[in-house]
Amino acid sequence: MSEQDELGALREQVAQLTARVYHLEQQIGAASTVSRPVPPPVAARMARPAPIARPVTKLPPEPSVGHPESLERRIGSQWLNRVGVVAVLVGVSYFLKLAFDNGWIGPGLRVLIGCVAGVGLGWWSERFRRPNALAFSYSLKAVGAGVLYLSLWAGFQLYHILPGLIAFLAMMLVTAATAWLALVQNAELLAGLSLLGGLLTPVLCGTNENHEAALFCYLVLLSLGAFVLQRVKPWPRILLGAFVGTCLLGAEWFGSYYSNDQFAETLLFLSLLFAIFAVAPLYGILEPERDRPTQLTGLLLAILNASAYFAAICSQLEMADGWHLLGQVSPNVQSEVAAYALGLAVVYAALGVALDRRVGEHPAVERSLPMVHYGLAITFLTIAIPLKLHEQWITLAWLMEGGLIFWAGASTLHRRVKLFARIVVLLGLLRMLRVDLSGWGQQPPILNPRLASFALAIGVLLWMVYLDSKSPDAELNQGAMAVAVIGVNVLALIATGLEIHDTFEPLLRAAVLSPGYPTFDAVRRARHGLAILRSFSYSALFMLYGAGLMWTGFARRSALLRWQAILLIAATVIKVFCFDVSTLDRGWRVLSFIILGALLLAISYAYQRDWLGLQKPHPG
Repeated sequence: MSEQDELGALREQVAQLTARVYHLEQQIGAASTVSRPVPPPVAARMARPAPIARPVTKLPPEPSVGHPESLERRIGSQWLNRVGVVAVLVGVSYFLKLAFDNGWIGPGLRVLIGCVAGVGLGWWSERFRRPNALAFSYSLKAVGAGVLYLSLWAGFQLYHILPGLIAFLAMMLVTAATAWLALVQNAELLAGLSLLGGLLTPVLCGTNENHEAALFCYLVLLSLGAFVLQRVKPWPRILLGAFVGTCLLGAEWFGSYYSNDQFAETLLFLSLLFAIFAVAPLYGILEPERDRPTQLTGLLLAILNASAYFAAICSQLEMADGWHLLGQVSPNVQSEVAAYALGLAVVYAALGVALDRRVGEHPAVERSLPMVHYGLAITFLTIAIPLKLHEQWITLAWLMEGGLIFWAGASTLHRRVKLFARIVVLLGLLRMLRVDLSGWGQQPPILNPRLASFALAIGVLLWMVYLDSKSPDAELNQGAMAVAVIGVNVLALIATGLEIHDTFEPLLRAAVLSPGYPTFDAVRRARHGLAILRSFSYSALFMLYGAGLMWTGFARRSALLRWQAILLIAATVIKVFCFDVSTLDRGWRVLSFIILGALLLAISYAYQRDWLGLQKPHPG
C-alpha cells in the first residue's frame, strides 16, 4: 500500500471516529444546541466532501447571585445562635455553682470536667466546619472557650486550687489558641472572642493588688497581637476593640492604684501603648485592597488614641502637682502640658507626612487618614500656644501659625490643610475681637500693641489671598478669597476707628480738668468742639476709605472691591445726611457735604464714562 493510500485511510478513520463521538454525545445528553457550526478537524474535512459540524458542549450555568439575606434567616442563623451561646454559658455557670453548693463532686474534678468539656466542644465543632454551618461551628468554639475561661476562673477564685500564675498562663494559652484558629480558619468571630477573652483574663485573675508592670506588659503584648492581626487580616474592629479594652482596663487601674511615685513607669507604659496604636495606620489600613470601613476605623483610632493619651498625661500631671484639689490651674502644669502638646504636634506631623507618602504610592487610597493626622498636629500646636503664652501673644501666635500652615497647604496643594489654617486664623481673629479688645483699654496713638495685632491679622489675610490667587485651583478659592478681602477691610476700618476714638478720648477728659476752662459752660463748649471734630473724622475716614476702595476696584477691575466701596459710601451718605447735618457746626458741615458730593460726582463720572466697559454687550 502506498503512502497516499495510507493517508487516505487515516483520514477516513478520523472522520468515522468524529461522527461516532458526536452520536454518543447526543445519546447521553451532553451536547446542546449549537449556536454556530464548528468545522471538524482538518483530516475529516479533507476526507469527506460534506463538512460535519462539531458539537459544542454547553458549560453548566454559573450560579446566580442570591438575594440579600432575609431578616428571618439572619435571626434564625445568627441571632438565635448567639443567644444560644450565652444561654449555654449561663447554664454552665449555674451548674458549677450548683455543684459547688451541693458538694456533688470535688473541686478539682469540677475544674477538670469543665476544661475537658471546653476542649471537647472545640474539637467537636470541627465536624460542623462546612460552608453552610460555619456559624454553628464558630459558636461551638465560642462555648468551648467560654467554658475553659469559667473553669480556670473557678479553679483560681472559687476553689483556690490553681495558683494565680498558672490560671493566668492557662487563660493566655486559651486566648492564643483561639487567635491561632481565627487566623487559620479566617474567622473574625473567633478573633473577637480571643480578644474578649484576653481582655477578661486580668479581670478574672485579679487579686485586688497593684501589679502595674504585669498588667501593662500584658496589655502591650495583647495590643501587639491585635496590631499583627490587623496587618495580615482586614479586621479593623479587632484593633479598635483592643484599644477600647486597653483604655478601660488602664482607666480602672489608674482610678484604683495610681500614685505620684509611679509617674515615670506609668508614663513609659502609656507611651508604648500610644506608639503601638499610633503607627498602626501605617501598616495594613492604607493598603488599596482594604475597604472603606477599615480606613474609617483608622481615622477613628487615630483621633481616640491621641485624645486618650493626652488626657492620661494631663491627669498624671494634675495629680503630681496637686492643683486639682485646689481648683485652680498651676503655671507649672500649664507649661508641662504645653510641652507634651507640642511634642504630640511634632509626632502627628511626622505621621501625617509618612502617611501622605504612602497614599502617594497608592493612588486608589483616599487622603482622609493623612489629613486627620495633619489636623491633630495643628490641634495640639493650637492647644500648646495658650498654655505657654499669655494675653495678646496667644492671638499673635495663632495668627502666625495659621499663616504658616496655610503656606504649607498651598505649597503642597492640600486643600484640607488650608482649611485647617483658616480655622486657626479665625480662632485668632475671634480672640482678638472678643478677648484682647476688651483687655487692651485705651492705647497711645499709632505705636501700640493693638494696632500691631490688627496689622498682623490684615497681613495674614492678605498673604492667604495672595497664595490662593497663585494656586492652580484659584477658581475654586474665589469664595474664600472674597471673605478674606472683606475681613481685611472690616479690620482696617475697626483699627482706624479705634485709633480715632483713643485720640479724642483723652482730650475730652482733659477738657474737664484743664485750668484753661474755668467754667462749666467753657468745658461744655470745649467738649462739644472736640466731639464735632471726632464725628467729622469718622465721616472723613469712611469717605477716604471708600474712595480708596473704589479706585482700587477700578484699577484691579474687581467688582467685589467696588461693591464694598459702594456700601461704605452709602453708609457715609446716611451718616452725613442723618447725623452730621444736626451735630456738626456750619463750617464742618459744609466741608463734609462738599467732600461727600465731590466724591459721589467723581464716582458717578467714572461709571458714566464706562471705564470698565460695563455697558458693552457681552459676546454670545
